[in-house]
Amino acid sequence: MERFNKILAVSSLTGVLLFSTTGVSAAIFKDVNENFWGTNEIDFLFEEKIVGGYQN
Repeated sequence: MERFNKILAVSSLTGVLLFSTTGVSAAIFKDVNENFWGTNEIDFLFEEKIVGGYQN
């Protein structure tokens, strides 16, 4: 049973890492155009939890 729990934990962590928030910031920052020169920087700052946004 302990081995099963370890496998389950590793699988869960792998899933979280694979399906992280990458690319989600475009949906959060609807006022930032994909062609804007600072989009990558905004994405980075959002992923590092330095900046946030509102859903409206």
